[in-house]
Amino acid sequence: MNHNNSDFIAKICEIGEVYVVGGAVRNYLYNCFHNTNKQIKDYDYLVRFVDIHKLTNILKKFGSIKEVGKSFGILLFTPNGSHNSFEFALPRTETSIGSGYRDFIVIPDHTISLDEDFSRRDATINAIGFRIYSLHDVDKLNVAVHRTPNLEEFVDPFNGIDDIRIKVWRCVGDPHKRFIEDPTRIMRAFRQSAELNLDIEFETLKSISVNYKLMESLVPQSYVRLFNELLRFLDTNPTSHRPHLMVMEKLQILNFLGIDSAHDISMDCSIIVKFGMLIRPDEMKIDMKKWCDTRQISATNYINPDDVNILVSIQKYSQDLEEINTRYDLLKLIQKIYGSHRLQYKAIITNMSDYLKLTNKISKDHYQKIKLLLTETNTYPPSTDQLAISGYILMEKWKMVGKQIKQTKEMLLDKVYLDEIKNNLDDLHYFLSSLNVYK
Repeated sequence: MNHNNSDFIAKICEIGEVYVVGGAVRNYLYNCFHNTNKQIKDYDYLVRFVDIHKLTNILKKFGSIKEVGKSFGILLFTPNGSHNSFEFALPRTETSIGSGYRDFIVIPDHTISLDEDFSRRDATINAIGFRIYSLHDVDKLNVAVHRTPNLEEFVDPFNGIDDIRIKVWRCVGDPHKRFIEDPTRIMRAFRQSAELNLDIEFETLKSISVNYKLMESLVPQSYVRLFNELLRFLDTNPTSHRPHLMVMEKLQILNFLGIDSAHDISMDCSIIVKFGMLIRPDEMKIDMKKWCDTRQISATNYINPDDVNILVSIQKYSQDLEEINTRYDLLKLIQKIYGSHRLQYKAIITNMSDYLKLTNKISKDHYQKIKLLLTETNTYPPSTDQLAISGYILMEKWKMVGKQIKQTKEMLLDKVYLDEIKNNLDDLHYFLSSLNVYK
């Protein structure tokens, strides 16, 4: 992007102030202090002294606006010629009007101080601002360019910089108030602590142990928010998340999500296998599909409907896969899975075998055998509808009807699986003509 011709930050700064806030600032400082390279995925901007209408008018000249939360003073901005979007927000206050986390009035106010805006944030490490005057200034948060930060350029009213330095997740102000405002912050505390290898500060952890049942108020309306946090938590180094998982299990925090115990999780697998290792579908007594649908699992950012089919298959077919010995056995299992999930069967078997290996339900040798056998199934039809001979041909040429067509195709598929015939039209016709019953 040519900053000179499209510097929307500089334009806003002609009448107001712009700060980078949130994860970009936190991860930059963490990288500087701990010699890491934590990714900065998004840059969120806080704008003071510019009301929402003026901000909208300025940004429209440089790109498109999506009003994701205009009543809260939040705009999503995509610059011209870019696929990246940026969140712009005004400072805001939150006033309680009741006892529940939903009973708050959010009031955007571009004139309030950063201290007041930051006071409503969850953790000190997320309550730091970095003032910028142009798009060029964003480069100052690139650790490859600026390894040593100028701490005087940061706004840090709650000593979040020190907490990043000592690797502590601490609530802003009274932890009880923060968790009352939004119980999802309890899950976020564990997730961010695992991502950044932090310890949860004593008073904050004490408040979690007292207030974790507040999350019950989020169920079922906020299943997606809670599972998004849990899945992001799982997608971390197991040496970081394991101690936090033990605390979560001790407090029975996952019970609200329908997870009875927090099983150990390996890192060397897909996110859906990690989730499976946590919930153990093959050990569940209730229907996996219904369990996932009730909790809106496929609406999360990490698990889609095809992934849910993997969990369902782990519940239904794990024992079959454990007992696989020959290519024929695997082909018959493929036929079952294909009947429910069509062409997804290879991904299902691959993830199922990963799950069984990592939960120690099959040996390494058996795992390798399954992988080898799976490659050998490539030339075989996964179902009767993939045979070279169709039901129409059986009806027209062989004068078959109804169940006879179905039974014949099943018999032919079995013969193909046993390598007694090939799956081509000539061989299938020849085989049928050799049987007295079809002459």
